[in-house]
Amino acid sequence: MPPNKLGTPLGDSAHNRGGILVITKRMVGIALTLLGLAIAGATLAVDLVGAGKWGGLGPAQQVAIVVGAALSLIGLSLIPLGDRPA
Repeated sequence: MPPNKLGTPLGDSAHNRGGILVITKRMVGIALTLLGLAIAGATLAVDLVGAGKWGGLGPAQQVAIVVGAALSLIGLSLIPLGDRPA
């Protein structure tokens, strides 16, 4: 099999089908998990730093934390599905 520009052979693996990168369910799961954790973490960090006048979590912050947690859970459920195309 001829090598690609990076010098690695172009095999027919789950990640590389004829030189085209295939996004797998594991990749999507990891991305969603990291995105969810970033959303929830940033929301909590803003509250801890005290960017607003009021203390405590407001309704929008609570929604952001729930959305971040939900994205993380969805992402974690996709990771075990492995190298199947998304």
